[in-house]
Amino acid sequence: MTTAIDSKPVPQTLTDRRDVEACVQKRLENCTYRFVFDKITWHYEAGSLTLSGCVPSFYLKQVLQEMMRGIDHVEQVHNDVDVVSSTGLSSESPK
Repeated sequence: MTTAIDSKPVPQTLTDRRDVEACVQKRLENCTYRFVFDKITWHYEAGSLTLSGCVPSFYLKQVLQEMMRGIDHVEQVHNDVDVVSSTGLSSESPK
């Protein structure tokens, strides 16, 4: 996240990044669906959290996204997770 001081943006701090990463990790580890989300990856940059990987249903994709709401320093969540069923790819994120 950036803030303005004397009209100059101040970049996110390493502490912000560590706080976000720790919070995401904790939420995933404490989730009922942690066995499904164990291959989910994420990247945090300048207030934006991007989720990647795959889940077996649209419901779980939405659960994952909702779990990431309200994390300090995260202004947007980009859910790039694909839905893959046992019969193959159900959705694919545009590249």
